[in-house]
Amino acid sequence: TQSDVGLQSTLQNYLSTTQSVLNEPGSNGLSATMNRFFGDFQTLSQDPQSAAARTAVQQDGQALAAQVQQIYQGLQSVGQQAQTQGTQDVQTANADLQQLANLNTTIAQAQALGQQPNDLLDKRDSVLNSLSSLMNINVSTQVTTVGKNQVTQVTVTTPTSSGGAVTLVDGGQYGSLSLTPGASGPQFTMS
Repeated sequence: TQSDVGLQSTLQNYLSTTQSVLNEPGSNGLSATMNRFFGDFQTLSQDPQSAAARTAVQQDGQALAAQVQQIYQGLQSVGQQAQTQGTQDVQTANADLQQLANLNTTIAQAQALGQQPNDLLDKRDSVLNSLSSLMNINVSTQVTTVGKNQVTQVTVTTPTSSGGAVTLVDGGQYGSLSLTPGASGPQFTMS
């Protein structure tokens, strides 16, 4: 559920920012500007010789064009912010994946010697929480016996759109993610 909270929080943030760029609903929003512009055309159609009506159409047309340009630039900025945040999140996720694999190895070594590395187990849980706030993950724990001691390691996977799963961490092994801008937006890939 932590990944759902992270997703919804991020989505809410970008939708709120997009709404403020569009300035809708509101008296200064795009729809109000368009209504004024088309109202001016309606007035002009009733009296095509009116200099005041022609001036109003021209001024409100320029205001509409300027507002569309401003919205475009605002949406470009939101897109760039999303790209930057995505890049930062991928870097954080990759650091978490590496740290999980290292913790798996260190915990396994300590447990094989009969030690109880509670601080390391707590740290692993903390890193899993961090990772799950960034992406949808599934965690499973493997328990093996080394001598007379039980050793635990986690495996971290993420579901794919095709219904499968990609393994991100398996014991001391880990993969990494990259963010590649695509035609339909950023794409996450395993390297």
